Amino acid sequence: MKDKNKKYPEGYFASLGMGIGIAVFSGLGILLCTVTKNYGLIGVGPAVGVPIGLSIGQGIEKKIQKNR
Repeated sequence: MKDKNKKYPEGYFASLGMGIGIAVFSGLGILLCTVTKNYGLIGVGPAVGVPIGLSIGQGIEKKIQKNR
């Protein structure tokens, strides 16, 4: 039987959200630089993905802290 109260280290979900945000929004940067033919915009995707993913991860962290 799996343990439903599995413990995660502090900051786990924040870093997970940040990684997922970078992965998802990197496609946005590639699309933007391809459409505009300006390859300097390739960094826009990860730059947008980091704060979005981090904020989602921090929200999950706060939710987990309330339940402990």
